[in-house]
Amino acid sequence: MQTSVSTLLKEYFDAGTVRHHPLDFSIDTRSLPVIANSKSKWYKKENPECLCRNFEFKSRGEARAFIDELLNHEDQCGHHGEIKVSGLNVSVEIFTHNLNSVTNLDKEYANETERIYNDVCAYGYR
Repeated sequence: MQTSVSTLLKEYFDAGTVRHHPLDFSIDTRSLPVIANSKSKWYKKENPECLCRNFEFKSRGEARAFIDELLNHEDQCGHHGEIKVSGLNVSVEIFTHNLNSVTNLDKEYANETERIYNDVCAYGYR
């Protein structure tokens, strides 16, 4: 079954539509000419439940740029993770402290962290 973009977005753009949850725009990616990367390097730890990921960099400049962008994001969204630096490695742990659990806010933080990492690595800081 193929779904057109206009069909997927119709409900989104209809005036007066009240949405209490994000719409699911998932499509069957098997027919695409590229393979989607579905393997996340994020993993969960317990007690408290948190999302964790280690990021590796080629230089201190890349690591510094990543941390700076991540701190800017934290200031903008008001949600903060634990950031640890060891040489050219930066580890990030995130969870909602009030609940001692992972929430959608933490998943959004992880997605933005991933975007920042990809941007910093693509730009090639020294």
